[in-house]
Amino acid sequence: MTRPVIDAAIAEYLQAVEQGWRDVCEPREPLGAIDVADASQFLAAITEGALTFVHADPAAPQFVPWVTPDRRWADNGRDSQYWMAPVDGAHRYRVHGTRRGECYLSFTVYAGTPGHPEGVALNVNHLALGARPGDAYELVIEPPPDACYVICRQYFLDPTRDEAATLQIDVVDGSEAVTPTDDAIAARWRGATGFVRAMTRPPVIGNAPSYASTVVNEIGAPAGWRSDEGGGRGTPDQTYALGRFRLDHDEALVMDVRVPPCAYTSGWATLRRADAAGRRTPAPPRSITRKPRHSATRMPRPRSSARNVLM
Repeated sequence: MTRPVIDAAIAEYLQAVEQGWRDVCEPREPLGAIDVADASQFLAAITEGALTFVHADPAAPQFVPWVTPDRRWADNGRDSQYWMAPVDGAHRYRVHGTRRGECYLSFTVYAGTPGHPEGVALNVNHLALGARPGDAYELVIEPPPDACYVICRQYFLDPTRDEAATLQIDVVDGSEAVTPTDDAIAARWRGATGFVRAMTRPPVIGNAPSYASTVVNEIGAPAGWRSDEGGGRGTPDQTYALGRFRLDHDEALVMDVRVPPCAYTSGWATLRRADAAGRRTPAPPRSITRKPRHSATRMPRPRSSARNVLM
């Protein structure tokens, strides 16, 4: 027995994955073996993350890992953890837990298209929660009608030792979870399709956010994330600076940084797989946070083409 609505949604998703592979590769040709391996790994991470939308139920939400040790988007460093839970405007929620060793904790509710949200409906960090390390915290969320999910961010000064905060989400009121209809299932698959398309679309010249430099080996002017600069999953209480670098074999990347008072600062460079043994290599966060007024950070030496560095 066929389910026309669901069948069509799944077919659209598979087409998006096929098109995504072409969109990732074709604008960047010619590609070497390393680039093809990177592209395949990236697309696998995108499709894995996209399927989160298929089994997400805002009537019975739970926080699931949004990034994992081998599934990270361009700017998610290894000194961070992200968790996602689906929400909608038909329910009210209570998020609660206990702070541990994280230096930054926040909850951001996104609204609009699940694959690439158009705006932020709510953003609350540990300062607004009024919870110190070891304290319990609680947040009641009343999402707007177009809300799609809440993302929890946790950052660590020493990710190998600092314990993450606990977190749980409960439905306070609203309709109970029911078996989804064909239309509801199809809508979840379309959310996954939108995510694949948004994350694999070809780069557009001149469409970078204000904090991104278009000049190689220059970092953009630090600025906050804004939903009117393309939407997505940024957070308004952080400052970003982004640029591309290109180095010769006898060169290394050195960033001279002045850090204002803040909870967390990290430098993050995306390198070629062969040069970083398959790792996305961050600048050690403590090399910056221990010197809040001035710090020079030396990155590993890449072998060839330009990649991104995010502050």
